[in-house]
Amino acid sequence: MLPSSLPFITMIPAVIVTSYIAGAGPGVLSAVLCGVASWYWFVPPVKSWTLTPGAAIALGLYAAVAGVSIWIIQRMHRAHDRLQAESA
Repeated sequence: MLPSSLPFITMIPAVIVTSYIAGAGPGVLSAVLCGVASWYWFVPPVKSWTLTPGAAIALGLYAAVAGVSIWIIQRMHRAHDRLQAESA
């Protein structure tokens, strides 16, 4: 009943929290692992590596959203570090 992109959307908070706490590298690893897990276990046909056109679009959108989220958090950390250096 749910759209095929929903499992990917539900993984974005995990990617954001991992990126914020641990940094960009672990955030990318989290994005890849969450994407692969969602694709295999939740996207029809389940428990299959079949890539339907709908699943490919959902996977691409997930990758774009996860990538932008990681990039924004990385930029935020850099700006914070610069502000701390200036105030010191």
